[in-house]
Amino acid sequence: MPANLKPFMIPLYFALWLWVAWLPEYSAAPPLYWLLLAVLAWLNADFYSGLIHIYLDYRPLDKHKGFERLFHYQGDRSSAEFELMKQQVLAQASWLEEIVYSFKIHHRNVRPYLQFTYSHFFFETFPAAAFLLALAALMLPLTSGLLADSVWFILLLCSVIALHTNHIHACVHGSKQMRRGVKLIRFLQKIGLMYSARRHHEHHKAGLQGFCLISGHTDFLVDRICGWLLQKGWISQAEWRGER
Repeated sequence: MPANLKPFMIPLYFALWLWVAWLPEYSAAPPLYWLLLAVLAWLNADFYSGLIHIYLDYRPLDKHKGFERLFHYQGDRSSAEFELMKQQVLAQASWLEEIVYSFKIHHRNVRPYLQFTYSHFFFETFPAAAFLLALAALMLPLTSGLLADSVWFILLLCSVIALHTNHIHACVHGSKQMRRGVKLIRFLQKIGLMYSARRHHEHHKAGLQGFCLISGHTDFLVDRICGWLLQKGWISQAEWRGER
């Protein structure tokens, strides 16, 4: 995405989200029904965040583009030499390959991750959030019955929840750039609505559990799926790049 467009993308996304949320005439269902749908959207986003996290953690780094060399660099990572190498590697990388590298390297050294801004994480998750928002917008002509309204509502909520997956993740780690977010996450952890720092620490130790990055409430399913994928040989433990 051209750098001169980036400052407009955050307000544009939220403006479009509010527009899609405002247009329909909501079906005559009790407030409890919409609340239950919101919980379903929250759990659905949590579950899929875990599956995507498994994929990102276990997808091999592209050796031909220099990611292995970048990952195993032994010198000073704040040096001009490393920064030049990183720029050269990322210049030929796709959006997905850059995210895979970011996830793998933060298992080894989380400190740079704590310095990323709201805007940085926004553009990591924006493609997925925009796709879900587009699906919700396409549902608008059909929103004349409870079933269509329910699907539209879940897609709308999943879009904005998915957008903030990595923001939540960074705040669990103790982001230095999103201090208000860290305070909110700490509160949600205390009342049991957010996965704990201890749970995420267990994930960093071996990469076998704790993949869900929204609330962690569907980890019990995703952890089993990860174990099954490893058992079947569809993913390889050799591609886990955390500290054991």
